[in-house]
Amino acid sequence: MIQIALGSRGITKRLVIALIAGYVSLALGDEPAQPSAQPPALKKRAVALGWAGSTVGVDVPRDGDKKPDPGGWGVLGRVDLHRDYRGWGLQLAYSYMEERIGSGGELSLAQAGLHAYYAWEGEVENSLRLRVYSKVGVSRTDFEETVPLTGTFSDDAIGPSFGGGVEWGVRRWGFVFDVGWTFVDVELIPGQEESLNVSAGFFGLAYCF
Repeated sequence: MIQIALGSRGITKRLVIALIAGYVSLALGDEPAQPSAQPPALKKRAVALGWAGSTVGVDVPRDGDKKPDPGGWGVLGRVDLHRDYRGWGLQLAYSYMEERIGSGGELSLAQAGLHAYYAWEGEVENSLRLRVYSKVGVSRTDFEETVPLTGTFSDDAIGPSFGGGVEWGVRRWGFVFDVGWTFVDVELIPGQEESLNVSAGFFGLAYCF
């Protein structure tokens, strides 16, 4: 009888240990997974500096060219008004472009624009971010033309503008490609109004903060 009791006690001990081990393993298995680390927040402001170019559709050909294409430099800044990965924001841009026309002639174009944009942004791979946006707003266009033996004529006007672009890179640095179309009427010669259709492009290096 003593041997049976001792044997039963050993079996009971092993059974309790097995139950405890099973409970512990079950509890560990049911433990909720820890949330993975969130990707760092995207920067909501940026300033870019780079090359600007345009094609200007004119009513009166310049030296036989109805679409002169001045080029130069530009600067672009943007600030997001949203907290998430998509939403509205504001963009400010300025560019100065010039081109020689014929023999001794010159054409220059300066544009300052204010646009509201809607952007979609996210990380695609290895911390590489991609941002796509469309924009609409207004642009002030200063148009100046120098004609040999005649003089210099200039005028400025504000007109509607729309466009879009793409920005890609790492968190702090990236590249921007932006395009826009602006429509204005200028009066270089008093009493003679001319419509300008400006197709502008910008490519630059952006710093995000």
